[in-house]
Amino acid sequence: MGASDSRHNFQHGHLYVQLYKTTYNAGETMQGVVHLSLSQQFPTKVLQLEFSGYEKTFWITKERQGRSTVKKKHNGLKKLFSTRTNMFAFPQGTAQPGQYSFPFVFQIPLGCPSTFVFFGEHKSKMAVSYKVRAIMEERCDGTKAQFKPLMYKQKFIVRKIPDVLHPNKKIKLEKNISTFLFVKQGNSKAEVTFEKDVFVSGETARVTCDVDNTACEKDIEKVKVKLRRILNFKDQKNKTFSSNNFLSIAKYPGVKAGEKKLLNLELRITQNFEEIKNYGQLYVHKRKKALTREDNNIINYVLPTTMGEFVKCSYQLEVSFTHKGATLGSKIPSAKLQVLINAPYFELHSAPIPAPQNWNPQVYQPNLMQGGDFSVGMPVQQQIPMGYGAPIMDHQPEAFIQNGHMSARNPITSGQMQMSNGFEEQKRSQDDEKIQAKQAFEQHQNQIQKQEHQPQPLQKQNSDNQAYGFNPQDYS
Repeated sequence: MGASDSRHNFQHGHLYVQLYKTTYNAGETMQGVVHLSLSQQFPTKVLQLEFSGYEKTFWITKERQGRSTVKKKHNGLKKLFSTRTNMFAFPQGTAQPGQYSFPFVFQIPLGCPSTFVFFGEHKSKMAVSYKVRAIMEERCDGTKAQFKPLMYKQKFIVRKIPDVLHPNKKIKLEKNISTFLFVKQGNSKAEVTFEKDVFVSGETARVTCDVDNTACEKDIEKVKVKLRRILNFKDQKNKTFSSNNFLSIAKYPGVKAGEKKLLNLELRITQNFEEIKNYGQLYVHKRKKALTREDNNIINYVLPTTMGEFVKCSYQLEVSFTHKGATLGSKIPSAKLQVLINAPYFELHSAPIPAPQNWNPQVYQPNLMQGGDFSVGMPVQQQIPMGYGAPIMDHQPEAFIQNGHMSARNPITSGQMQMSNGFEEQKRSQDDEKIQAKQAFEQHQNQIQKQEHQPQPLQKQNSDNQAYGFNPQDYS
């Protein structure tokens, strides 16, 4: 289930967040369920759901202070978005014993950068990360808290909207070649064509070089195509950390003096993954905290291009030429092209979470969470233990049929739903609700008589010690 908080269990219950999948594109809609199981009362006012995204940086430097050297830690934090809202309210500030599933739907902000994790020298870690948390905290009534907050954290991966490639980028190069004592050796020309400028990890970059060395007396001994990565990070005090190196290099034979040749070059978009894994282990040893499975998977790919405020990562493809002998800086200049690397798509799989014994939860209706404001729908009221509670919302529920009986349901609307404490609103709308429910019930009765089987809008999960089951179609 991904990285989870150890506080999701207490002696008499637990809390889980289950996502339909683990990887999403920016702007995509996320579907999931919060599962709650209690065998005794838990003193809390609300169940909360929080979505957040952050840029984070950390590294250590050594500085001289007099005759001694001291270590200095650098930390940077940039909030991309953070939404925390009451998902369900418990009357009298107490969650009653029972098993409950709260489906939710959340739209990820469109402009989110891709998930990013980098480990490097100076015990550094730079990251762009996203998570969803379900939280139940003990109510504050002036007495000493008896319970730790009941909490579950689930990380998820975001891919920035892929950049559009631009094909066949051409760069023309020309240089008069000189050797020792500035002896002129003629002129070399090259036209370099990059097939495209957008890639994903593991892809192959292709370059053609039309080299004209007919007017030069010096051989071009070799041609190299290289992938350069440029990293720039900063902390909260604007101190910077930079790294500029080549991730991969491919070498090809050059062109002899007096000749002209078309070269077809290739370079795989990859790097030395063992190096970043070793740095990751050093970070783990220093912080005494294991890598999450998300981090362990992400470091197996070339990091995506990221241009955040605290985390910046860019790439260049370069083609360089080496003449025979000492050319004293008069060699053909390198052809450089700024390229973009999109995040790969992959799903993370883990062993299912064992369901509690006799798992048979009450299932609540999902509603869309978008733009920082969201709410959840009404439960099937006949199935709720007396005095359990109602969701925080101010919408009039529709009637629908569940097991041949009438109950209340709140529909998903196209607009954003404004939340409020719905208890007073529910009192004011009781009479209207009964009238609408009665009318809807009469309409459904006519349909039921014509059908041998009435489809169930919500199905109870009936399992004993099996994994949680989640199918988005069950909540649509």
